[in-house]
Amino acid sequence: MNANNSIIHFLLDKTRAYLDEPTTNAKYDNDFLLSNYITPAMVNVVSRVNLSAANPILLSYDITLVTDQARYVIPPNVGEIYRLGEETDQGYISMDLTPKNEFHPIGPGWSIDGNTIKFRPVPQGGEAGETRTIFYIPNGDFYMHYSDNGAVLDSTKKIVTLDNALSDDADIGYLDKRARAYEGAVIRLYKESGSSLVEERVIRSYDHTNYKATVDTAFTNISNTSGLRYEIVPKGLTSMAQAISLAAAMDLGAGRNIQAKQMGYLTTQYKSAVKTVIDNHSNMQARTGKFFDGNTIDSKSR
Repeated sequence: MNANNSIIHFLLDKTRAYLDEPTTNAKYDNDFLLSNYITPAMVNVVSRVNLSAANPILLSYDITLVTDQARYVIPPNVGEIYRLGEETDQGYISMDLTPKNEFHPIGPGWSIDGNTIKFRPVPQGGEAGETRTIFYIPNGDFYMHYSDNGAVLDSTKKIVTLDNALSDDADIGYLDKRARAYEGAVIRLYKESGSSLVEERVIRSYDHTNYKATVDTAFTNISNTSGLRYEIVPKGLTSMAQAISLAAAMDLGAGRNIQAKQMGYLTTQYKSAVKTVIDNHSNMQARTGKFFDGNTIDSKSR
């Protein structure tokens, strides 16, 4: 990690270092590099890891049913839904809703329709207020950003108001203003401006009109409540940072016509970095979690 203890700063520094060209600094500022090269590379690497690893990154998201409402907006970073059901307070799945064929007499149960999940048959009065949990594999589709002093933490230490301006000279990137954009992302909150102490939490809900991110577990060591330094990144980004910076450097280098020898080096290192990430994720949960217990696209017929 770099002197700022920031993953985003690390990605920018590594991407520039791989190209080793002073003009890169002059031609491309941090916002441009992060948005046009590093973020697309991040989405590609996250997708590659999750589709290839035996134990991909897994997240969950809750939906509250409303009478006669068929469609519900889901976070844009939902890449693949592998389970949907009702989870009890004790963590049991009391209702597992397996999607059916489109031509089933009562409908498919549920299906993805654009940026929404659609229930058929439509929820009725008896289901109003019930919660359905979506268990999904993320695709990393949101805008990463870094703010030097723009976060405000509420008294519960679970709601962070994000920096909607990102106007400080040290700020990097852009705020994602899509509905539910940061749900499932990780917010890294620094104790104070110059502190190396960082706390990471998963964002469970995001109010895109007021820029408020609610985390699943309260922050415990953050003393200040305003002017906080923070960054928002995907879950597991630290282990993928090397592969992402190499992928971004390859993309940027192709546009700058770098030498074939240098491109070959970047390509070889990228393949090695991706394999390392997949190896790490495959063994995070060594005894269980490497297959789904049932006949799905991820397991063999029994």
